[in-house]
Amino acid sequence: MRFILKLFHFLVLSVVWLVIYAKAVELYFYKIWGFRIYNHKQWDMIPAEWKNGWIIDTPSEFFFFFSIAMILPVFAIGLAVLLRAPWGKFYNNIYHALSEKKKVRHRQKIDKFPSAEELAKVLLEKVRNKKKKIGKDKMPPRMDGVVPLTQHKIREELPKTEQKKLPKEEPPTLEDVAKTDSDALVASATLPEPKMTSRIEVKYAVLSQAEAAGLRIVQEVKIGVDIIDFALITEGAVYLINLEPVGAEWVADEIGFENDEPLWFSETKYETSPVFKLLRATRYFESVLKDILGPDRDKIAVKKMFLIGGGSILNYSDISDTWEDSEVETYRLKGGRPETVPLFDDFLDEQKAKGKNSDDIIEKIYTALVAVEP
Repeated sequence: MRFILKLFHFLVLSVVWLVIYAKAVELYFYKIWGFRIYNHKQWDMIPAEWKNGWIIDTPSEFFFFFSIAMILPVFAIGLAVLLRAPWGKFYNNIYHALSEKKKVRHRQKIDKFPSAEELAKVLLEKVRNKKKKIGKDKMPPRMDGVVPLTQHKIREELPKTEQKKLPKEEPPTLEDVAKTDSDALVASATLPEPKMTSRIEVKYAVLSQAEAAGLRIVQEVKIGVDIIDFALITEGAVYLINLEPVGAEWVADEIGFENDEPLWFSETKYETSPVFKLLRATRYFESVLKDILGPDRDKIAVKKMFLIGGGSILNYSDISDTWEDSEVETYRLKGGRPETVPLFDDFLDEQKAKGKNSDDIIEKIYTALVAVEP
């Protein structure tokens, strides 16, 4: 393969140099002596003049014949110089120049976009407004030309003789208003509030629950370029687990802008998608698991889990399909939202009922994971 590439390189340079050199030689002889070197009639004039007694006695004539004699040697020297030239560096310089130009255009495009903080606020407001509109779907449909009848409207629609029989409407008193407000406060106090938990508390909860279920778990494992929150060894599988950035409401996105990593947005900040990091780390771990387990590799599957700790994924109904297509299992702790996501406790109960791997396989995986801890 290397010989073929060298041969191709030689042929391309030879053809290009031949075309350029041939044109340069033609211009050289024509501009200096008016001699068209590729015209055979011009070459026929030289022996004819020689027979007529032409004697080469001027410097111009001597240099003319010397130039003809040097055509092939100069071609060979030029080709040798081209073949020895550092074309790899030349191509790299061109590539880097084009890449820098592309980066400049990319930065110019980014500068036209709003800041990440502004974009996060717009996305959050959009998701929240979408949630508020869901309640309107429960209202009965309103037909064109039909006005809902309020108590005041009913009174007007009745004949005057019947209106007198209805009790007179009285404006609400201050006591009625106060009672209504207190009832609203009591009702709001009974609603469950999202439990915003610190990241340390969430990690401690995951570790304690996994150990209570009798499973081996490793915290903060460096896999490739990413640090994964947990690696959980279960029956026939290793689960790589990432948490959401705890303590906020997030709009999740798994599509990056051009070649950038996808971002998640909260009201005050943005971060690289933890699910994106999880997928990248899983691909790397699958590639090295053969070296860790040897012939036992087929006994263990590498699975992905995203765990919602103390935060909330506002657009979970939209993004969950994307996670499901990437085979990412989603669970939550008791403080995580939305509540439609299954609990991590249920997952641990299922794994506990399955049993566990052989001690030899567990120790191999555990030792390999601990060895690359940051």
